[in-house]
Amino acid sequence: MYKNRKRVDNYDCWLDEFLEEKQAEGLSQPSLKSYQFSVSKYLKTTDVIDKASFFAFINNLNVSDSSRRHYARDVRAFLYWCMDNQYLPRFKVTLPKGQEPTPKIVSKEDINQLLKKRRNCFAEDRMHAVVCLILATGLRCRSIVNIKVSDIDFDNKLLTVREVKNKKPLYFPLTDKIIKVLK
Repeated sequence: MYKNRKRVDNYDCWLDEFLEEKQAEGLSQPSLKSYQFSVSKYLKTTDVIDKASFFAFINNLNVSDSSRRHYARDVRAFLYWCMDNQYLPRFKVTLPKGQEPTPKIVSKEDINQLLKKRRNCFAEDRMHAVVCLILATGLRCRSIVNIKVSDIDFDNKLLTVREVKNKKPLYFPLTDKIIKVLK
């Protein structure tokens, strides 16, 4: 037996429960906000949660293929959670297919232009260090901005990154060139 599956006023309660559970599992605030935004947008479009309403929502989004898949992943997670908690009958939720955008390849000239030191002022030096660190490690911006001086072990030439997407610290060996830029 399914719990109140056609009561629209319960959907918001279900979303609150879902978000509380995901928070307890340790999901990051950006992930929780993404779920909140995507699922709320979906719930505003339907009176009954079912396969048809999911596909109608996804197909009527006026967004890029990548964004459409992002919405679909968020809503699918919520729907499966509802099914696992017996709020909804089980049905398969497939993600939309689409053309992945071709990544832009950065040329050697572009990299050299980024690495050129412009002026000798703090803001330029800091930006130069950030660009060098991104190019050397491939870290996400969010991880880069959370690096502290204490995370850099100059003696052992090691960078410890504590703020990463999967919440497991990363360790990067640093070259003499990067060490020089960071000092």
